[in-house]
Amino acid sequence: MTEPTSEDVVEPDRIAMRAPVLAFVITAAAIILSVAAVWLLLGTATGGGEVADVPATVQPPSPPFAVPTAGELHRAQVRAHLTRWQWADAAHTRVIVPVAVAIDRAAAREALP
Repeated sequence: MTEPTSEDVVEPDRIAMRAPVLAFVITAAAIILSVAAVWLLLGTATGGGEVADVPATVQPPSPPFAVPTAGELHRAQVRAHLTRWQWADAAHTRVIVPVAVAIDRAAAREALP
């Protein structure tokens, strides 16, 4: 068998453009119909930067975290318990010492020779 030469290859005189043109027309029609549908559905809606006729009321901002949460209240109670002197028993024979004082006293005892 012989190899084909340029004289043996036959090319069509016209390129088949029917399918690409049809796809383009269908796509363009779908885009136009979509734009028309959106315009009809949302064309009368207000918004998009229009100014309302009602004047805005200006209020000073509230301080952030103005109301303490339950966790913050609990931490405050624990902190108050750990930083104050109080009696440990009803007979007033033992004292609960604040944590910072207890640490200082323990460090002072360790420093003694």
